[in-house]
Amino acid sequence: MTTARPVTRPLRLVAFDCDSTLAALEGVDEIASRLADEVARITALGMRGEISFRESLEQRLALLKPSREKITGLGQRYVEAMTAGGREVVGALRFLGKRVVMISGGIRDSLLPLGRELGMGEDDVFGVSVQFDAEGRYQGFDPDQPLVRERGKARVIRELTGGDPVGAALIGDGFNDLEAAPDVELFIGFGGVEHREEIQERAAWYVTQPTLAPVLPLLLTGQECEALVGGEFEAVLTEGRRLLEG
Repeated sequence: MTTARPVTRPLRLVAFDCDSTLAALEGVDEIASRLADEVARITALGMRGEISFRESLEQRLALLKPSREKITGLGQRYVEAMTAGGREVVGALRFLGKRVVMISGGIRDSLLPLGRELGMGEDDVFGVSVQFDAEGRYQGFDPDQPLVRERGKARVIRELTGGDPVGAALIGDGFNDLEAAPDVELFIGFGGVEHREEIQERAAWYVTQPTLAPVLPLLLTGQECEALVGGEFEAVLTEGRRLLEG
C-alpha cells in the first residue's frame, strides 16, 4: 500500500461499519445456533453483493427470529469483540473534534452498547430497528427504514452530510460499504477481520492488519498527526504509521 497521505484538509465526519470492522464478529451470525451454516451462507452472499442487503437481512432474521433477550446478549458480545485499536482510533478522532458515527446493517439495539463504550451518543449510532411483542419475541422490521433499502448506507451518509461528500470518510468491510464510497471523500476498505477480495480490488485504500490503527493516519492531515504527538493517542498513531510503512 502506498503511504501517500489521502487527506489534505481535515475531515468533519468519520463513519465506521460495525460488523467485521469496529467489532470482530458478524452480529446476526453470532446469535445463530443450529442454523449457523445457512445464516453464514446468506451473510456471505450479501457481503459479496450477490443478493441485496435487504434480501440478506430478511432471510437471516426470518430464520433466526431473535428475541429481545438475544439482542441484549449480542450487545455485550459486540463490546467484548471490539476490534484492536478501535477504542484508541475513535478516541483520537473525537479528540480532534470530528463527529464519529457507526452506520451498520446490524440491529440497532445491539449496537448501542458498543457505541456507548466508544463514547458515541445514541444519535451517532445508525442501525436497523426491529419490533418485538410484549413477551420480547421478534415481530419483524419496517422495510422502509433507510438501512434496509437499496444503498442504505449511502442514504444515511447523505442525510448526515447534506449530500456533500467533501470532508466525510467511511471505513467498512462489505459490499454495502463499497456502495456508499461515491458519497464520501475517502473510503477505506477494512480486511483485518474478514478479507474480501472484491473490496480490496475496488477500494483505493485497503487495510489488512487485524487492528484499526493503520486507519488513523490515513484519516488525518499532517498537522492533525502532529497534534497527537506527546498525548495519549500518540501510541496508536505511531503503530498505525509503522503498519502502513510495513
